[in-house]
Amino acid sequence: LFVDVLPLYLGKTDRLYREARPSSYVRAGAPPFFMTHGFEDQRVPYSQMTHFAELLARAGIPVQTLSIHNFGHGLLPGRVPDPGFEIVDSKICEFFKEHLDVA
Repeated sequence: LFVDVLPLYLGKTDRLYREARPSSYVRAGAPPFFMTHGFEDQRVPYSQMTHFAELLARAGIPVQTLSIHNFGHGLLPGRVPDPGFEIVDSKICEFFKEHLDVA
């Protein structure tokens, strides 16, 4: 998908692909990451989140992921996300409290 869409916007130069690829910016000392991803995402494959999380962890960057059932790249009609928004919001707040030194 990434390779199919980018030429439309960036052309076909390797430099632009490297600049657009998030993994190009993984470095020790980067800030912590919290990532959520819907299992049913048809736009960005679920495996991209897990792969990126592995890259971050190998670089020593704190990373937390939260997978959401019944969710795609956004809400799916007639489906209830699991975990629900209240739990997701709570996890995000916990992450911020842990990593941003806020009360």
